[in-house]
Formats: sequence, structure tokens, C-alpha cells
Amino acid sequence: MIGLGIDIESRIDARLAGEIRGVVVDAAEQAVIEAGFDDAVAGLAAAFSAKEALYKALYPQVRAFFGFEAMRLARVDEGRLRFLAAADLSPTVRAGQAFEVDIAFGDGGVRSIACCLRARG
Repeated sequence: MIGLGIDIESRIDARLAGEIRGVVVDAAEQAVIEAGFDDAVAGLAAAFSAKEALYKALYPQVRAFFGFEAMRLARVDEGRLRFLAAADLSPTVRAGQAFEVDIAFGDGGVRSIACCLRARG
């Protein structure tokens, strides 16, 4: 079985980035963004969108609300972000488990797609 999450976000400005930064990422994740993106504001928008897509993809197996802090941005690659689960969220989503989200910038924003395999049963 597959969980699929898609998110589309409009471009954000520096003011909005300042307002949401502390909610969406912690200092270590912000450092990953700054190292991996030429534009840290666009990188924050990508992390926000990717975490939203992960939530949508994983909710069917977690079946509980989890916040932005549950997925930690670990790496930025060309067109892809890698996250690690910060804690056990379910028997099939464990602390340290890696998840990748494809991202693409265009049309004034960012699109994210998360495709997560989940256990049967």
C-alpha cells in the first residue's frame, strides 16, 4: 500500500518567513536550509510544503495529528528533501526512519510530492 501526499504553496516573502520559521523548523533544520538553498526563504517554503505533503502521505497509517516537529529536515538534494522521523508516530513510522519528498519550484511557488510505502494490515 502507498500513502500519497501532495502540497502546493505560493511564494512567501521574508516577513512571512520570519513569522513561520520557528513553527516549521528548528535551528538545526534552518542550518540545513541555509546550506542547501541559495535562497533561504524559498528553502523554508519548500520545507513547509514538504512537511505538509509528508503529513498527508503518512496520516492514513499514523491516524493521529502530528506537527512540523515530528519530521526533521536532514538533507537537501537537487529536487528532493530528506526527513527523519523525530519520534515513533506509529508501529510503522519509527524514530529515525527516513522519508524523501520530491520538490519543484515554478509558477511562483513550490510543489511537493511524498510517496510513502506503508505496511499492510
